[in-house]
Amino acid sequence: MVWSVNETNASYQQPYADDSLVVFTLEDRRVVALRPEDGSRLWSQQLPGPVPGGVFGAFPDKGTIVRSAEFILVSGWDLFALDRKTGAIRWTFAPSSEFSATSSLALAGDAVISTGGAEGYLYSIDLATGAQRWRVDLDEQLFSPVVVGGVVYLGGRRVVEPPNGLGVGHLWAVDAATGAVLWKTWVGDTARPLHNGVIARPAVSSDLVIAAGLHGTIVAADRQTGTVRWQRTFGEEGHSAGVALLGNVAITATWNGVVRGLSLASGATEWQANVGSAIVRPVTTGADQAFLIPGVIYGFGADGARLYQFGGRAKELYFSTPATYHQGIIFVAANNALAGARGGGLFALRIRD
Repeated sequence: MVWSVNETNASYQQPYADDSLVVFTLEDRRVVALRPEDGSRLWSQQLPGPVPGGVFGAFPDKGTIVRSAEFILVSGWDLFALDRKTGAIRWTFAPSSEFSATSSLALAGDAVISTGGAEGYLYSIDLATGAQRWRVDLDEQLFSPVVVGGVVYLGGRRVVEPPNGLGVGHLWAVDAATGAVLWKTWVGDTARPLHNGVIARPAVSSDLVIAAGLHGTIVAADRQTGTVRWQRTFGEEGHSAGVALLGNVAITATWNGVVRGLSLASGATEWQANVGSAIVRPVTTGADQAFLIPGVIYGFGADGARLYQFGGRAKELYFSTPATYHQGIIFVAANNALAGARGGGLFALRIRD
């Protein structure tokens, strides 16, 4: 362990890290920035918004933190741009319909892309001013955008009636400059309309977009056309951890604790492991490793080798956020509500090569 900070109420959002600062969000609606080398505090900002513990919670569960040259941008029901050096709120984007628990962000040049709520809107917001550039209605609840080469890739689930619940949906490609839909690819199950759709971050290679359907369908679509290149369907339900790439392997993980490495070229299973606990937080990568956090931190290589495990013994911490890698260190938080006897906190851990 490089350092730890005693904060008992970390949120579940993935931290942000670079050479100058590490940013965490907390369940009392604070955003804190720490020095990456020692964890000392640079600034703290209390955001306005829902009362902690209310029906909406403090931060969207799938919200994200991103950084532009000037700002730290946080999805906290509304979208907040905080001064990178001081934490002061520079602007707020608050649409007429409230952002949901799935609202998340991605940078696109001089704009930030944000998903909205169940109404199905995708937004582009000017970074300098916080003004809306465009809004497009995709008629699905949208999740976890990724911007590559001027295109927004993201997943969605639509309302299925009856029984009036979220179900099947699409993998989308949207022009980041205009909001024009370039293509959409169905990720569903006609026999089970409440199954699949995509709620997790897709992975983008030189020619493919790979997405994990919520209930077991993994789809690899052509980046240019959306044509399905390969598709795999697995029996276990619960793919909310998304897809991460290590070389020519796509890493997926399930609520059943199954971790797979799939061939990027064909979708064939290269290797499979089981960590014994549900993996619901996004799989992240760094230093040729995939980091999976079902409470315990696991490091996997592209060949399926389990490189290390941190935690897992009685009274140890229960890590609750995805891991963010930077310069040989992963930054992660543990929430007091899940952490057991050791309590919660914010952590910097040196990884094993």
